[in-house]
Amino acid sequence: MGNAVKEKVTVSIDPALVAEVDREVRAHHAGSRSAIVEEAIRLWQIEQKRRAIEKGVEAYYRSRSKKE
Repeated sequence: MGNAVKEKVTVSIDPALVAEVDREVRAHHAGSRSAIVEEAIRLWQIEQKRRAIEKGVEAYYRSRSKKE
């Protein structure tokens, strides 16, 4: 993914969040706003997959009888 051609998108973000992103870029040499946003989306995606798995496991155990 690192060298893949990137697609440019435009989003509207709360100014306070933009300020946090900019602080992160300066403080940790994160590269760019885009790098931070991309990493945040990756982490969000991982979390969504984890939640889906948890829901599936919960549904499985709820569907079982007390004997099982």
